[in-house]
Amino acid sequence: MQYLPFIIGPVIIVLEVFVLASKFRSKKSCKKYLEIVEKHYQEEGVRATLVQARFAFPLNSLEYITLTKGIHYLDHSILQDYKTCFHFLEQTFHEKEVKEKHEKILEIEKEKSRKLLETKGETNEG
Repeated sequence: MQYLPFIIGPVIIVLEVFVLASKFRSKKSCKKYLEIVEKHYQEEGVRATLVQARFAFPLNSLEYITLTKGIHYLDHSILQDYKTCFHFLEQTFHEKEVKEKHEKILEIEKEKSRKLLETKGETNEG
């Protein structure tokens, strides 16, 4: 019993090191993801950008798996909405900048849809 503090202290230190390493890895992953989104989104769209981002991460990494699930959702769900897809991604890429970028993309995509509907309406009228 008297050795318990000597055992608990190092265990707590090791756990803190793991937590800090995880946070550093998370920030690094978010930065990489954001760089890819910034580079590819305007030219390729959401789905192709997610595919590009997926290949930037190791095959069995949490990031790769999460991006695969997001792509799968876009391909196979009934709704196929970006908001739900981004919600999946934000569970892994949970930095504030990622959420802000996703919100910006949602606004752009909403505007694209609105313009498309307006041009279809003009075509049907004329």
